[in-house]
Amino acid sequence: MTQEDVIKEAKRLAYYTLKSEMRKALAKYYLLWSTFPVLYSPIYYITDSLSLKSFLVYTLAFFIPILVYMSLTFVFYHRVAKIRRKFYKIYPEINYMLRGKFFILYFMIGILLTILIIYSYYVSNSIFTEILGVFYVGLVFVGLYFSYSIVGIRFYDIIAMVSFTAFMSLSNLNNTVSVIVYSFFTISWIFAGYKSINEVIENER
Repeated sequence: MTQEDVIKEAKRLAYYTLKSEMRKALAKYYLLWSTFPVLYSPIYYITDSLSLKSFLVYTLAFFIPILVYMSLTFVFYHRVAKIRRKFYKIYPEINYMLRGKFFILYFMIGILLTILIIYSYYVSNSIFTEILGVFYVGLVFVGLYFSYSIVGIRFYDIIAMVSFTAFMSLSNLNNTVSVIVYSFFTISWIFAGYKSINEVIENER
């Protein structure tokens, strides 16, 4: 085996490892956030039924869960980040400038999600709420694009993106529609997480 063959094999293994870890992170990400509507709905209805209009109480009621979700998301992708750093050392032609931007992006997503939920509770159906929603969806799609650019996009990824868009766009129309889009989002993201795990298992055989 020549030196060139060794380099090619090292690149192939590095890229395979990166793809595998990224798909694992995506699987955990899908499964984690699929539970968000299940958590969000009880908090919303409890604070609403008890008339807990206190800004501090309502903010803490939603900020703490969001902080937990975003922290877990960071943990999921931390291993991917470490592998990417090693990956770039032997595969420099991949865009090095993307490194680190992923975490900045998800920090922005967490802040925007917090603002969106809290603001929409007090001022519903406003133009500002709609604008925040569009920006939030856009940031999530950019974050997912970074992941898909490494692992490739599958049909279950597309279903997850469609359900997320429906969740953000239609959930405030009425109770019936909310239940439908919440269920669609949760089921499709669980499905995407399950299929992502299966993909990793199949590739490791």
